[in-house]
Amino acid sequence: MLGVLFALTNFLIYCDAQCMNIPLEIMPDTEVQGCRDINGIIHEFGSQWFSDCDHCICDKKFGQSCCNKVMKPLVYDKVKCKKVFNKEACSYSVIEKNNPSKACKVSMFIG
Repeated sequence: MLGVLFALTNFLIYCDAQCMNIPLEIMPDTEVQGCRDINGIIHEFGSQWFSDCDHCICDKKFGQSCCNKVMKPLVYDKVKCKKVFNKEACSYSVIEKNNPSKACKVSMFIG
């Protein structure tokens, strides 16, 4: 039973590691209009947007929550292969170091 709890705890830690929460900026004598993203843009309450492979939500009660949607390769031959990130597609490819045109097998992803 202890092993199951340990595994579940690790699973939750890995899942949570992909999200970040940013509280609302509350200024005295000023009504909060929405959530300010990392680029300084204000998003209305209830809105959703994508930014740098993150899916973000603006909530009036909790503030801004952004979760990364990229699946990262975890189990593959790290001696023979390397992971390469494609920012436009928000995805990783795992390719052979000596022959980049050849894909490597990935047994497990996390994200």
